[in-house]
Amino acid sequence: DTADVYGNHEEVAKAIRNSGLKREELFITSKVWRSELKRDLALYAGERFLDELDTPYLDLLLVHWPNKDVPIGETMSAFAGLKEKGVTKSIGVSNFSVNHLKEALKLNIEFSVNQVEFHPSLNQKALKEFCDENGLITIAYSPNAQGEDFKLEAVKKLAGKYSKTESQIILNWLVHKDIVVIPRSSNPKH
Repeated sequence: DTADVYGNHEEVAKAIRNSGLKREELFITSKVWRSELKRDLALYAGERFLDELDTPYLDLLLVHWPNKDVPIGETMSAFAGLKEKGVTKSIGVSNFSVNHLKEALKLNIEFSVNQVEFHPSLNQKALKEFCDENGLITIAYSPNAQGEDFKLEAVKKLAGKYSKTESQIILNWLVHKDIVVIPRSSNPKH
C-alpha cells in the first residue's frame, strides 16, 4: 500500500527488487492525491507511478481523498482509462463517505474498493453496510487506531480471555466483518 503523497514509491520499488519475489506474488496499491485528480494530472500520475515503483502494472489505483473542486466523473473516467490501458488492474476510492460513494456509483464506472480508517473506536458500520450493498470491498487502514484502541477495556479484556495480543483481537474483529485489513507499524520489530 503506497501513495504518491507518502513519497515512498522508490523505496518500495527497491524493497521489491531486493525481496526476490516475483511481481505476480505481490499486490501493489497506490493512490493519487486530491490535488492531482483532474483528468490530465491523474493520467500522468498513473503512468509516473509505474516508473517510480518499477513495475509494469498496479493491482489497485485509488483516489486518495475526494476533492470537491474536481468532478468525480472526471477523475473516475481517467482512472477507467488507466485500467483500460493496463496501467492498473482495478480502481477504487479512499476516504469516501456514503454520499461520495453515491455520487461515484451514479457514473456507472466500475470500481471495487473504498479504503477508509476503520477500527473499534471508529466503527463505520453504516459505511460498511453501504459498501456491502453496492459490491464494494472495504479496506481498513489504521486498524489499531495507531495503538489507541489497545487501551479500550473491551479489547484488553478479550486479549486476556483468549491469550492474544490486543492487535490480534482487533484484526480478528475486522476480518470477521469481511474487511480487508492493512496494518502498519513504524516499529521494525513489528
